[in-house]
This record gives sequence, C-alpha cells and structure tokens, in this order.
Amino acid sequence: MSLEEILEKEDLGIEVLHPGGLEITKELAELCGINRKSKVLDVACGTGESACFLSETFGCEVVGVDASPIMIEKAKKKAKMRGVERKTTFILADAHKLPSRIIPLTLLSPSAPSAFSTKNLH
Repeated sequence: MSLEEILEKEDLGIEVLHPGGLEITKELAELCGINRKSKVLDVACGTGESACFLSETFGCEVVGVDASPIMIEKAKKKAKMRGVERKTTFILADAHKLPSRIIPLTLLSPSAPSAFSTKNLH
C-alpha cells in the first residue's frame, strides 16, 4: 500500500504533511505578501489544511489542486466546516497538467516538494 493510499483510507490524525507545517506555510505567505486580495494556488493540497489556514489567516482566495478525489472531497468538507468554502476552491487535477482556468495565481505550496518555492504564475 502506498503512502497516498494510507492517507486516503486511514485517519492518522495528521493534518499537515509537508516539512515545517503551518509555520512554514505562514512564513512563505508573509514573504510573498499574501493578503485578502491575493489568489493562491496550493499544489498537492491534500485534505485542504494549508488552503483553509491561508484563507483564515490572510483572508485570501485559495485554489487547491490534488490528484486524489478522496483528498479533494476531504478538503471541500474541511473548508465548509471551517467556514471558508467561499474563499476556497478544490480541483481534481494533475499538477503537471494544470487547468488554464486557475492561472494567474501565486504559487505557494510547501505541500509539493517539487514546487517548494514561490512563483507568480502571471
């Protein structure tokens, strides 16, 4: 069983999987100048924890992308439960083939090691 399958099927009580947790997410957002006018892309969003955190903390809009339909459903439920469903959108997609409708956004994704940088996608 792969790590992704374990995370999809089991409730391990782990909400943030990327190194540094939400502290690094917050630091990256501050370095990028994220604010309530920002639109942020969270690649490999998983359960949506970082996306919800960013929306709650900075008031920004966040689009989360993940290849797992189970994770996308978890993210949508989490956003609704935390009252940020109007500021978050979750899309089932391959990060290597992002839909054009999500650009331009600011990439802020410690969730995806290959995208562990900040980049304006304009």
